[in-house]
Amino acid sequence: MERGRNAPSLDTLEVLAQVFRVSISELFEFEAEVEKLSERERAMKRLKKIRNVRDWKLIGAVAEFLERHQR
Repeated sequence: MERGRNAPSLDTLEVLAQVFRVSISELFEFEAEVEKLSERERAMKRLKKIRNVRDWKLIGAVAEFLERHQR
């Protein structure tokens, strides 16, 4: 697949998307397309991929810390 000699099946794409925690369409996004997004849009895309509650709690704690110490 990496060399363009074989095309993945839909089942393979579904497995890859699950492993990387992205949508199937995101497997086909290329760097040039991502660069067009604003910094906020890129951050939102990354945040949407987070499924782990522990990670969300950590992000919340970091955001609260930064907010308190930014002043």
